[in-house]
Amino acid sequence: MERYELTYIINGDVTDDGVDEVAKRIDEYIKKNVGNLTIAKSENLGRRRLAYPIKKKINGIYVTVIFTGETDGIEKLNRELELDDAILRHIIIREEKKSEAQIAKQKTLRERVELSRAHRDEIERVEEMATSRQRLVQKPSELKKQDESSPETLEKLEEKLDEILKRDIVE
Repeated sequence: MERYELTYIINGDVTDDGVDEVAKRIDEYIKKNVGNLTIAKSENLGRRRLAYPIKKKINGIYVTVIFTGETDGIEKLNRELELDDAILRHIIIREEKKSEAQIAKQKTLRERVELSRAHRDEIERVEEMATSRQRLVQKPSELKKQDESSPETLEKLEEKLDEILKRDIVE
């Protein structure tokens, strides 16, 4: 017994009642005619716009069914789905069986990814704090430069103000 996932797209022109009818018909076909298939989960994913037109249709209703069964029954199911006019596209995927070592490896990879994300977030937070601190604190050399340039700018401003006032008086 293998575990499979079937995803199919129902024609978008079908009404909601028709979608339920088609999904129920496919589920019943899986249970009765294919042999030794048991449905673990059947889920309507809803109406979506297709990436490209299929049979001149631009919308479709996606349905996913997870079930277990024998390989010979899958061929019969595939043929039935191809002949059904209400179904635009379908795909049947066999899930791989994972060993304990593979499961443990996946778990450690997930943990490492989470740690690296947390580490990256911490680095970004520290860098942000450092830049905000730099904005608040100025270097002493910068303060000296400002002090030296301040009197010159004040003298220049006074000279310009005097010139403007003299022009106004003359005019």
